[in-house]
Amino acid sequence: FNNEVIIISYYSFVTIAVFCNFVVVFISVYCLIFGPELAIRGAEKEQKRAIKGMYEERTHALHFFWAGCAFIILSGGALGWLKYPEPTAVIITAVFTMLLLWGVY
Repeated sequence: FNNEVIIISYYSFVTIAVFCNFVVVFISVYCLIFGPELAIRGAEKEQKRAIKGMYEERTHALHFFWAGCAFIILSGGALGWLKYPEPTAVIITAVFTMLLLWGVY
């Protein structure tokens, strides 16, 4: 592999992982601040609406969380190719691939 391609891949994977985790924090804080307020101060049937909305946001947060985990694993594989000789990098890639497949299933 070309070293430049691996460096760009590594930084791209890390950047996407950090972005996904920031989105998870943003969604969580948003739901924590505005969800209970809507349930408490809203009209009579607003509690069900607030719970339904928070549950939908939970689904989005979990998708971003798992995407962030996947990109962290990918960045670990790319870091293995940057820092170690080829035989060690192959083993690191195999371990991270198994970890990624375990996370998907």
